[in-house]
Amino acid sequence: MNRICSAFALGAGLFVAGTALATPIQNTTGLASPAATITFDEFVFPQGTLITNQFAGLGVTFSPGLQYDSQGPATFPGVTTHYLGNNSPCCINPFSILFGGDITEAAFGVATNPATTLFEALYNGAVVESFSASTSFDGSTNYFFGFAGITFDEIRVTVRGDNQILIDNVQIGSVPEPASLALLGLGLAGLGLSRRRKA
Repeated sequence: MNRICSAFALGAGLFVAGTALATPIQNTTGLASPAATITFDEFVFPQGTLITNQFAGLGVTFSPGLQYDSQGPATFPGVTTHYLGNNSPCCINPFSILFGGDITEAAFGVATNPATTLFEALYNGAVVESFSASTSFDGSTNYFFGFAGITFDEIRVTVRGDNQILIDNVQIGSVPEPASLALLGLGLAGLGLSRRRKA
């Protein structure tokens, strides 16, 4: 019985340790080596088109209310050429970037009037990590934001004071292996071995 409990505790402990390494991203470049970057130049839509699932083939969808800007080019750091804005009507808050599967890192360019913006990583609808940061249009602060080191499938964004926000250059890291789930599997395999030996 002790072996069973030990094996399960080991697997559960490794799973928890594997998920506790979250790193909020706040910098001027985003991810070091993104597997994909969505620039919103891949498909061009008329000015003001509401964007939800038009970029699903590239791995992202969006909650309702974000509009496509085709008038560009934008001159904000991190937001270039075509982009999405939360101005339908101004200003949709919160809104979400939904990923086509489980990911372990993502970042995107942000431009707002000077504000405090809340970024939340969610997995299956539950918040797994969050942080607030100063955001602006002028690049005087960091202008790429996101998460790394955790498994998530959505990023929810809330601009304080119901400000307008523009987003662009959505970077997606590699799909998770995931090591933490493999370690949990080892713990459960140990549980099975202990049961067989006992029998």
